[in-house]
Amino acid sequence: MVRETAARGGMVLIPSFAVGRAQTVMLALHRLKQRGEVPDVPVFLDSPMAIDATALYRKYRSLHRLTVEEVRGMATWRTSSTRRPSPRRSPT
Repeated sequence: MVRETAARGGMVLIPSFAVGRAQTVMLALHRLKQRGEVPDVPVFLDSPMAIDATALYRKYRSLHRLTVEEVRGMATWRTSSTRRPSPRRSPT
């Protein structure tokens, strides 16, 4: 789905309401990108709690089985706050 949607210039929204699920999705997308199965498209993680949890993977590398490369790839994200704000509408 990611490959086809990116080819059409679209955007994929993957809701993830559980913190652990967000990390699973981020890691899966990283692995798919590494294998060339999906294009290297920007990934936005818009959850302060999930962002903090992802940072813990970098801080406590000895406590999980992920490689350094996987942790770096999983933690390469931009939050929606890094996007340019939409222009404000003038009051009518």
